[in-house]
Amino acid sequence: MLACGVGSCSYLEVDPTDFISPSTYFTKEIEAERALNGVYQTLATQNLYGRRLVAELDLFCNDLCVQSSSSSIGVPYMDFTPSDPIVTGVWQSCYDGINRANIFLENIDRVPMDSAKKEIRKGEARFLRGLFYSILVQNWGAVPIKLVSTKDPDDIHIATSPAELVFDQIFADLKFAENVLPLPSAITSTERSGRASKTAAQALLARVYLRRAGWPFNISGSYDKAAGYAQKVIQSGEHDLNPSYTEVFMNIIQDKYDRTTNEIIFEVEFFGNGKQDIYTAYSNFMSYTVPYRRDGQQVTWGLTTYNTTKYFNMFEVSDVRRDWNISPHSFKNSNFEEGHVASGSTKRYIGKFYREYETYLPQYTNNSPMNFPLIRYPEVLLILAEAEAQSKNVVTDSAVWAINKVRTRAGASLYDKILDPSLADVTTFMDKIRDERARELFFEGHRRQDLIRWNIFVPVMKSMSSDANFLSTNAAVITRVNEKFMIFPYPEKEMSTNNLMKGKQNVGW
Repeated sequence: MLACGVGSCSYLEVDPTDFISPSTYFTKEIEAERALNGVYQTLATQNLYGRRLVAELDLFCNDLCVQSSSSSIGVPYMDFTPSDPIVTGVWQSCYDGINRANIFLENIDRVPMDSAKKEIRKGEARFLRGLFYSILVQNWGAVPIKLVSTKDPDDIHIATSPAELVFDQIFADLKFAENVLPLPSAITSTERSGRASKTAAQALLARVYLRRAGWPFNISGSYDKAAGYAQKVIQSGEHDLNPSYTEVFMNIIQDKYDRTTNEIIFEVEFFGNGKQDIYTAYSNFMSYTVPYRRDGQQVTWGLTTYNTTKYFNMFEVSDVRRDWNISPHSFKNSNFEEGHVASGSTKRYIGKFYREYETYLPQYTNNSPMNFPLIRYPEVLLILAEAEAQSKNVVTDSAVWAINKVRTRAGASLYDKILDPSLADVTTFMDKIRDERARELFFEGHRRQDLIRWNIFVPVMKSMSSDANFLSTNAAVITRVNEKFMIFPYPEKEMSTNNLMKGKQNVGW
């Protein structure tokens, strides 16, 4: 495990006193399984999918806004420095997970266990390592590539590698995983979506190739690859859409697994809520959702986070996603008492992960065992639609089929190139894709990165100054938006201790 003790250290450094030595630990299969679980567990930290990647990085975009003042600082307010805890925390947890994966891969061959099972476990570790690097490259671009575990506290000086080489390493890890991991149907039903599978690797490859196609990388051939891997997932027959959009999230809220459609391809597992549990790994990304009280206790605060009017107006009235993603309730006073139906589009809270439907009791303020759906099947369909149109420079029938499959489930009207010839134009179709991703994947950690890879982040954010839900207190945020916020600064502590990164900060920072 990566850790920093008292005093100066790098997040590529390790304190060798805070974990059992790998040389004496990997002696039996159960120890290997526990070590691999430790790699998975890194995804569940508050720095990653427990909170920050899901919520805080997306709090200001054209879907969401948060009530602020000119004195509000931090990543959500476009006012932060390289020492910001979110910047530092995401970087630290990614390299923590990478180091855990490296330790596992270096020692698994010593463990007496079935060779086929051993290859599967290697595939899981490499899937996870590829996922950690995908988070790093999309947020920082060039980053250090570290494929061996940290063994010496002085071994902290690693130069950044160009983004294209980071992508190459991600693809090497994910393609290895694709080749050795089983299909979801071959994985025990109680573990299926919580474990990496062949289709999870293919879906993540599709996502990463799509990111590589966009700003600032713009690497040719990426759209074609993204479409190809999305097709692999679709043609596997392993996944489909749950007929009910709301049931997808009701299942998540109540810790149920959909083994009929397997819409969730990969999810981050959480358990306990930190109240009465001895062992717990809880999430609190849903802290930003609609305020909720139970037995007189405030369970979720909402953290004064609202949908934007622009987002509300993206939906047709028949689209079931609107009043599920956006809470249809408002409140009479600051104690969130006497909930009633909201009128209009302003000051409506985030919905989607409604804690009022939780079955895990007793509930605890802002902490929940609710899992996070990291990859869902509709994302794969929308990747296919976008990537195929972009790679072929024509709106294909399969691209229209893919977006219409998502819209059919939502109860939205369908697109038809014959009835509406403008849809045959790729630029027009991309506008449809952009809005569809917002409608379907709302509050699942995609929007900021989508706006960035489309290279429209700054103009879209600037345009929000007229939005009814971007309150006057948000004016300062809008004025601060500029190109430098499209890429993160390297953490200050890393820059100060890693000699090969000193003086090589990202542009604008």
